[in-house]
Amino acid sequence: MGVLTIGITISPLISNSDLLSEGKTELTYAQEDAASVLAAEDVFHTQESEKPRSEILEYTVQKGDTLSTIARRFGIDEDTIRWENDMRNDTITVGDTLRILPVTGIAHKVSSGDTVYTIAKKYDANPQALVDFPFNDFANP
Repeated sequence: MGVLTIGITISPLISNSDLLSEGKTELTYAQEDAASVLAAEDVFHTQESEKPRSEILEYTVQKGDTLSTIARRFGIDEDTIRWENDMRNDTITVGDTLRILPVTGIAHKVSSGDTVYTIAKKYDANPQALVDFPFNDFANP
């Protein structure tokens, strides 16, 4: 048996300004014998994107934490924390241990007889999305 993670990873929209941040542009003007010289230097820095984590974490509730602040800290929604930790309400206590999924969604423990189609149907999800989700590992028995 394995664990099938169902979730949606929202990739950032890519634009030139997100990928490259323009550094300082220096323009130098010089006059030499009636000829103008223009020198320009553009400096660019590559901004590396963070790869989403693939593992389920255990988080210990700290003083001042709320379900909302924990969800924001890990970039998931509050429902994901509620579902994964079988919570009936938003009450958390300092010292509680919460399982934090890598993405918004649910984790499904695969049982004998489960198929991609039956799992997708259970959660009203697209079967191909389950297959394409990068952290799901499928193996033939």
